[in-house]
Amino acid sequence: MMTDLIRFVPEDHRSPVARQEQREVIFQALRRHFPHGVSWGPSPEDASLRVTLPRGVSARELSEWARQEKVIFSFDPDAKRQAHEHGVEDACDAMYLYWSHLEQAEVEEGIRRLGKLIVRYMDRADGFGSSSHCFIGP
Repeated sequence: MMTDLIRFVPEDHRSPVARQEQREVIFQALRRHFPHGVSWGPSPEDASLRVTLPRGVSARELSEWARQEKVIFSFDPDAKRQAHEHGVEDACDAMYLYWSHLEQAEVEEGIRRLGKLIVRYMDRADGFGSSSHCFIGP
């Protein structure tokens, strides 16, 4: 099991352009490990992947939990407030994953850790402790 820090954040050096097989690795990992209610797509601003979290999941709090599990990701702390200012009442938090600089095993392990944390967060918010939010992808 990988115990190193996995950094889904922009690197100081210019990250290589993601190849098709790299994209497929992260998309398969997302389908396999992220619960229902999480969606993703390319970020319009940069080369990251924007992951929209389920309603009630705080990107800031999830980031703190993720650091304890040795995973770091980016998020915009003002995104929800800005959405409300533009009339979007039920805006959801999002995290941004920069991944083209990571090895395939790091992507898989990082997404697995994040998926478990999102499920744990959702279970805590629901007050049940079940893993009904989790699914096994294709």
